[in-house]
Amino acid sequence: MPIEIKYSHTKEIALTKEHDDWQWSTGEGKKLDINYGQDQKLQTIQMTTKSEGDYWRITHYDFIHDDGDFLYLKSLNAQTNQNFEIQVSFKANYQNLYDQAGIMLRSGEKHWMKTGIEYVHGTSYASAVVTREYSDWSTNPLEKHNTDDYFTIKVQLFKGDVRVDYSLDEGKTFHLLRIAHLFDQNESHPLQLGIFAASPTRKEGCQVEFKNLSITELIV
Repeated sequence: MPIEIKYSHTKEIALTKEHDDWQWSTGEGKKLDINYGQDQKLQTIQMTTKSEGDYWRITHYDFIHDDGDFLYLKSLNAQTNQNFEIQVSFKANYQNLYDQAGIMLRSGEKHWMKTGIEYVHGTSYASAVVTREYSDWSTNPLEKHNTDDYFTIKVQLFKGDVRVDYSLDEGKTFHLLRIAHLFDQNESHPLQLGIFAASPTRKEGCQVEFKNLSITELIV
């Protein structure tokens, strides 16, 4: 069993219209709608991916793709030696091989992680790709997941390590998917945190709706 991480307090990042500073890091979706409620708090983000974007580096396939649609909060000014938790629920009209969406952490084209759902041969998989120069991929089939239902993914970045958990009931119950080392703690580099989607084999794009996005700094 993984141990519980220890920190002194947390700081929730304000995701409000006043602090609206979402930027494309790579790619640029065909369509993007960012919706706020009457209280000015973020409600949903809807995006349609551009044609045939993806993220992968070298391993097994001998190619590099770095052109999926990744949206991050520029004003956060995060660094790789900081600690964060990011969580979001989402659903998509998965149809084509490798349609995918979820959370991304990124510090340049050679150091990143994407995690969420990837659609493979008619089945949704809880998926995590960790890249440190070379990509590796781990999955868990979700035979009972209805693609009309929201899927929730949570990532904790703590002392350079990532823990990924997913939920099929919008955060009531979580299941461990992955623990991995991503960043060296003795170095500090700009870190982008946010949401992504890609449709590597689909020209018309994949439609994704994200809700209940939260970003929290974990302070030791």
